[in-house]
Amino acid sequence: MKKIIIITSLLAYIFSSNTFAQHLAAYSDSQHNFYVFDAGKVEKLENLQVQDYQVGGICLAYISNSGSFKAYHNGMVHTLEMGGPNIKYNASDYLLGYAYFDFLKVFDDGLPRTLSTAVRGYTLQDSLIAWYDYVQQQVKVYYKGDIVVIEDGLLNFPIDNVKSGDNIIAYVTNFDNKFKIFYNGELVIIDNFGENMVYKAGRDIVGYMDVPRNIFKAFYKGEMFDLEYFAPTSFKVGDEIIAYVDNMGNFKLFKNGVIETLLSYEPEYYEVVDQVVVFHDQGFLKTYCNGNVQIIERYIPSKYKLDWHTIAYIDENMNIRAVQNCEKAVITLERVVDIELIRDLIFYNVGINANKVYYFGQTIELP
Repeated sequence: MKKIIIITSLLAYIFSSNTFAQHLAAYSDSQHNFYVFDAGKVEKLENLQVQDYQVGGICLAYISNSGSFKAYHNGMVHTLEMGGPNIKYNASDYLLGYAYFDFLKVFDDGLPRTLSTAVRGYTLQDSLIAWYDYVQQQVKVYYKGDIVVIEDGLLNFPIDNVKSGDNIIAYVTNFDNKFKIFYNGELVIIDNFGENMVYKAGRDIVGYMDVPRNIFKAFYKGEMFDLEYFAPTSFKVGDEIIAYVDNMGNFKLFKNGVIETLLSYEPEYYEVVDQVVVFHDQGFLKTYCNGNVQIIERYIPSKYKLDWHTIAYIDENMNIRAVQNCEKAVITLERVVDIELIRDLIFYNVGINANKVYYFGQTIELP
């Protein structure tokens, strides 16, 4: 889903470490050979430098030196397009979506499928793809192998301000200003008056401010929750969570259908990424884990990264420490040059062409 570049070593790595997928990574060596790491095995895929690549949960997608678009999946390389068109593609945890000219296709669990031959833009998340078909004048969603029409009979793209999470889409129609959410294969009209709606989406959740009624609400796993009867100062949405500062300055967290107050005042800064919440409080770096506010460090590290269940950072001694699934860990006592985090995998650099990865409790030196 993401690409990183460790500039000091001129190597790039992408990784997926979720429980439903293979453990995939990819990198190029100093001679520009392109390799895939697949659950402990390393295989060379290309002898020449690739133009671009992305790694999702189930496949590695890349454009070869000659321009062919390929996907590595379950030990095999599939040539999806021979080259020529300017392919735009996105790899997620479950899907690979790609478009060229007016075509939109999906590579789903090893099988390619054409979704549209008249596409005008698309959005891809972990579990779904949404697009507008300008010939059929429909907005469609591909979800779990099925195509669902969510808007029909419209001359122009009928959606403004789309917000999407891993498995959810929230939007307001620009012809009748209805606020709608597509979730779990169904389209729900949340409000018939959505013109001034302020909203953000994450996995299984949408936080939104009903401006006319002055109510702050959450759509969470198909249920509606009234969070506050006044507009919050700010709010941020992650996977199944919403962190926000209410109108009285209290810092709160909505999680598992319950609101908890983390601070009785506004933090200096806060951030939500996936299932991780961090905030700065009086010079301390803190998080919320196992039902409690925890101090990570009694200072603010100069560099830290958040993803999935992990907080990784470089401490004052230039060593790497992490909090993974609420457990603290010392990753290395070596002085590091750089650090990157992809999902729960920690990459770091200890010198020229000296790159390592912290992978399920063990440190692996990369060739």
